[in-house]
Amino acid sequence: MKISIGILTAEKSMDRVRKIDAAMRQVCDPIYLPYTTTQHLAGQYLDNVHRFDGLLFSGSFPCEYILNYVGAIQKPYGFFDVTDRDYYKLIARIFVKYPGIDFSRVLIDQPTTRVDFQDIFDPPHMPLVLSSLTREEYSSHMDSLYEIGLSFYRKLWVEKRVDLIVTRFSNLAGRLEDEKIPFEILAPSVSSMLETVQRLVGRIQSVWLENSVSASGILFVSRDLSEEESRNMERILETFNDRNNRSLVIRRNEGAFEIALSNGVLRDITRNYAECTLTDFLNDNVGFPFCVGWGTGNDPMEAQRNAAR
Repeated sequence: MKISIGILTAEKSMDRVRKIDAAMRQVCDPIYLPYTTTQHLAGQYLDNVHRFDGLLFSGSFPCEYILNYVGAIQKPYGFFDVTDRDYYKLIARIFVKYPGIDFSRVLIDQPTTRVDFQDIFDPPHMPLVLSSLTREEYSSHMDSLYEIGLSFYRKLWVEKRVDLIVTRFSNLAGRLEDEKIPFEILAPSVSSMLETVQRLVGRIQSVWLENSVSASGILFVSRDLSEEESRNMERILETFNDRNNRSLVIRRNEGAFEIALSNGVLRDITRNYAECTLTDFLNDNVGFPFCVGWGTGNDPMEAQRNAAR
């Protein structure tokens, strides 16, 4: 079965991402989910996350936005990031495109990776490497980041401090053009993007391999429960299941509750087999003795036997 990957990309980045479409289709089935605003991004994610084996974001910003404002991503994911060699390639292109440009009047968005500008420029010609926000402000102002970025670029341009803007925000291209502010989009190269795709495909394949192992759980109560206690236990287990994205199949069976799940989910709810979060949850919510067993095996029956043991 071919791996399916949802690609959440800024609309202005679609053409760039499509440059690797043919290569991606050799290893996965990519589906494009373009967005124009952060609200649109969140909607695309929530409406479609269930459809895919993994997710790719067109940059670190949309990925961080989902993590900060929507919550943990429960599937393998990655984002196209700009490497140091992508910075060096862009600097070379600027030298060719703008002969004689004074790089001390070029604004470059603060890199998220280490870039040794000192190895390229002498101090008098060092570009302005600045961020419009501190890291704390960046995390708390993501909904208005495009507007903040544009205002920052505009201010430097109006004050005649810069002759060229190098930005990661491809969705600002049209607005910078409208205001006649010279700019270049800093984007991952084809080779960088393909490396990201290969890493994500490898992680998804690892998850598939891990989940091919059967897993089972048994919750045993040492005394007979009243009908009301049994119903309450079912509600408590359903609450725990809701908090784990409905990843458990729970069945009541003669004084015990049998739980079917994937090995990957078992690793998550036992924190890599180190402790039992279900036990912790039950301890906080039930008032009678119980015990929980987990097991894995080559098939569901073996996993169940191991859980019972």
